[in-house]
Amino acid sequence: MMSLHFPLPTIFYFAFSCLLLINVKEASSGKILLQEKSSDQSQIILNVHIVPHTHDDVGWLKTVDQYYYGLNNTIQHASVQSILDSTVRALLENSERKFTYVEMAFFTKWWEEQTPAMKDRVKELVKNRQLSFANGGWCMHDEATTFYIGMIDQTTRGHDFLKTAFDGYTPRVGWQLDPFGHSATQASLLSAEVGFDAIYFGRIDHQDLLIRQIKSECEGVWRSSPNLGSDAQVFFGLTGGFRGNYGPPGGFDLDGYSSDEPFVDGINIDQRVSEFVDNIIWQANISRGRNIMLTMGSDFQYENAFENFKRLDSLIHFVNQYQQQGKIFPEKLGRFSGLNVFYSNPEIYTEAKLSDETVWNLKEDDFFPYSDCNDCFWTGYFTSRPNLKRFERVSSSFLQAARQLEAYYSMVQGSHVYVDSKSPLESLESAISVVQHHDGVSGTSKQHVAYDYAFRVDSGMKSASKYAGSILKNILRSSPFTELIYCQDLNVSKCEVIQNATLNMGTDVYVVAYNALVQSREEIMSVPVSRDASFEVQSVQDDTTMQSVLLPSPNYTNTKDAAPFMLHFDTGLIPPLGAAVFRIRMTSLRRSALKPESKIHDTSRSYMVSNDKIQADFKSGMLQQLCLEHRSVCVKIKQIWGYYTSFNSSSTENSQNSGAYIFRPFEADQELKTFPSGSSKTASYVSELVCEIHTTFSNWVTQIIRIKKNAPYLEMQYIVGPIPDQDGIGKEIVTRYSSENLQNNGVFYTDSNGREFMKRQKGKRISWDLLEHQPVAGNYYPVNAAIYIHDDVSSLTVLNDRSQGGSSLKNGTIELMVHRRTKHDDARGVGEPIDETDGGMSAYPPYGEAKRRGRGIIVQGIHRVMVGSARDGAANARSQMDGNFSPLHLFFATALCASSKSSNEAVFEKASFSMLQENNLPPNVMLVTFAKLNGPLNDAVTTPTTTTVLVRIGHQYASGEGRTEDDLLSSPASVDLSVLFPSHQIVRMVEKTLSNNQERSTWEKKRFHWNASSGYKSGLFDRNSTKCSSGLGNTITICPMKICTFEVEVVATAGNDFQSDVL
Repeated sequence: MMSLHFPLPTIFYFAFSCLLLINVKEASSGKILLQEKSSDQSQIILNVHIVPHTHDDVGWLKTVDQYYYGLNNTIQHASVQSILDSTVRALLENSERKFTYVEMAFFTKWWEEQTPAMKDRVKELVKNRQLSFANGGWCMHDEATTFYIGMIDQTTRGHDFLKTAFDGYTPRVGWQLDPFGHSATQASLLSAEVGFDAIYFGRIDHQDLLIRQIKSECEGVWRSSPNLGSDAQVFFGLTGGFRGNYGPPGGFDLDGYSSDEPFVDGINIDQRVSEFVDNIIWQANISRGRNIMLTMGSDFQYENAFENFKRLDSLIHFVNQYQQQGKIFPEKLGRFSGLNVFYSNPEIYTEAKLSDETVWNLKEDDFFPYSDCNDCFWTGYFTSRPNLKRFERVSSSFLQAARQLEAYYSMVQGSHVYVDSKSPLESLESAISVVQHHDGVSGTSKQHVAYDYAFRVDSGMKSASKYAGSILKNILRSSPFTELIYCQDLNVSKCEVIQNATLNMGTDVYVVAYNALVQSREEIMSVPVSRDASFEVQSVQDDTTMQSVLLPSPNYTNTKDAAPFMLHFDTGLIPPLGAAVFRIRMTSLRRSALKPESKIHDTSRSYMVSNDKIQADFKSGMLQQLCLEHRSVCVKIKQIWGYYTSFNSSSTENSQNSGAYIFRPFEADQELKTFPSGSSKTASYVSELVCEIHTTFSNWVTQIIRIKKNAPYLEMQYIVGPIPDQDGIGKEIVTRYSSENLQNNGVFYTDSNGREFMKRQKGKRISWDLLEHQPVAGNYYPVNAAIYIHDDVSSLTVLNDRSQGGSSLKNGTIELMVHRRTKHDDARGVGEPIDETDGGMSAYPPYGEAKRRGRGIIVQGIHRVMVGSARDGAANARSQMDGNFSPLHLFFATALCASSKSSNEAVFEKASFSMLQENNLPPNVMLVTFAKLNGPLNDAVTTPTTTTVLVRIGHQYASGEGRTEDDLLSSPASVDLSVLFPSHQIVRMVEKTLSNNQERSTWEKKRFHWNASSGYKSGLFDRNSTKCSSGLGNTITICPMKICTFEVEVVATAGNDFQSDVL
């Protein structure tokens, strides 16, 4: 997405250029010939790398398919199929030409259409470095609203294709040109750890950009992880001529659809060469070294690649010719003695920057938030399209569980467990990869594209859940007549199979709860039922009656056919990487649903609700204080709801609107417009298992505070919408948690894509001086999993269930934006406001008027609120983050009631299972990935009992995040991988890069080592301290925040006791 960009003022560039030494000399024919330093130190050749590329959004203004096939061009003219067709032919025509491609979601579609002969010719282009791949993921993922697991998955998917199609090809460079800010996780995990030597991007804050231009720091070394240190550092560079984007220099867009003039002999050569040299010398004089890169391309360019390359050929030819003929005056060249202009690619450029032997400035924080003018903070998209954000997170979590089941059952069966060559998980894997795109889960696409993303994910979920249910059915040996069904609408109290079974007595409901974590867990589960009756929940394993309670379920979301009651029950311990089966039976028609507690509504009285972990004080249904058990730590908390009014203006001055990308309150320092607490209505339900306090603040904001047995957190469920818009004013909805006794002094911490926490400070940037213009919007940051504050006494942590914008704008507060509805476009290219409705839209012009239909959407979500001592903020978040991402996955079946125990066995012969040979893995590790690979390791000969599995084990704590100084949770963890393979023996185990496209040892031997200055926080780290060290046998040791990736080949050592139904 090339948005409308607000450049730095022209007058600045003129004044700034006058401060610089403007210089260059010598040239070649256009072939790659990196000119080294002359023995005469005054002779320095400037190497100008011409990098042709296209930026092809995997959905934005048009859907993925529309972009590929060139459909719906009334919205945007773009055809990726034509781009790839013509570019490949243009490369074959001239061996000096080069091209860089990025998005494998498109390239794989094109590849599948090619003949074997054409594939061979393309392979030669890749081998000769004419065609190169940067990033190489399925898409160019977002960096603010993505979770690290989705980022890894989409990158791995693309890298796997490249490795297979091009004989082991491994991308060496990250290419994040368009995302709207850049995360620390991108630099460490998704660059260095996937085998990149460098990462290039276009967008950083306009103030930061100006400072970097002045200080010649538009390139450097990015060491973003204090835990992984220099082992995960990467070279970074800005694109777009260091002007804040990713296109060619101004006036030199040589695409066939551009109005910029080409180089025409005898007409404009003198002028065009002079203008071009001025551009590159400006860039060269704010660069370090003797190499610069020109990104010659932009959105969906090279559709007629012959024209593009013809114009580029002329540019290179005439600039080099003028250089050779001495027509470029020395005074233009300054510190350079000559020019060398040639076709290149990001990998070649990175090699050249390494050869510059420069000491680079060190960057140790991230590039959030991004703004491209004083009032233009791209912080609204942190929250935009909240339902799509949640759907992506839920589906990604389910995919990890389904992969585990597939891998486990494949080992048991010894081969594929499906008929077709592709796994039934393929469509979900593809959909999840596509939606990671920086206009996908970010919420910044047009409405019909957002629907397409959701449709893809929904289709994938239907296929994957049916497949996963079939595997569980076989593992648990359920009746041939039993079908395990996964209900996607449990969050809105809908599940047809349960609701039908609970209309009357006589039908049992069986619940299979699958735990994808490597630690056993106990949860309070909730399932929708149709009537107020008496229910009994039993563990099928031992016929134990589980504690349960029935509560009313008001239909706050106005969902059609939602169940009126929720049955909550205690699961007991669910085994790790395993499942347990429960039976729900209606025992009588006697009503059992709890009634509201009348004494709680006495506004003159305070009351306390507690379990064995926390105590919460309320008054008039409003939270007053949250304490740990025995009140060892107490934090006074008041929670409020409110909104900022969106800046909406049609004037020509100061007209930056709030929209899909940008959050801008109507007043820069606007106070939150809160709902008066006295107007709220409250109903409370109290039991030993779960307590609920329902509070309605208005007819479009309701919340349920829930305290569950054994839970160390307070759960706050919110239902927001439809946001009223009758006044024509947009609204950005926020909940704020405030504590009068917690003094954080503007310092707060947000997670980076679910990994390391980043320190934030209101009104400041860690690595550069901010001139503040938007004190609200400019202090919002992406919160993917958790945000916390602390002082010397206590801490307050809030975990969320999807990416949201968050901040701490006042002392002792945390606020999160949960929903937004704007009425104007923010002029960043999408061309419509973020105004989602439940009835969709009419057709786009010229076929319709793109009018919204229906009411505004309703958003439902959950925050988990925790308190602790001064150093517990991160530890509390860590303790819940994995479970929050990966809840118990529930499948349902029904059977006619029978009185004997054998009736349960007739439905399920096995009532539980675990994939682990031991009870639990260490509490500070997560099984990030456990997935069957299609082929054997290193082309080894496979047998029916041999299986190859991709295993990623992540350390989930950072150094120093334990509750005490010597807490083992933040110490290295040891894991014996053999426990993941019951009844199997590991015959080979190889450590891989994070995207599994090469052996880690191979990468270590060829990786580039950059010379970086000491940072503002630290110097060099011990590289050996962060490696996935091997102990005895199959045991590995993982340092804090490390994710270790292994390709493991196993062979069965015991017989298979499962039936072998084809799935």
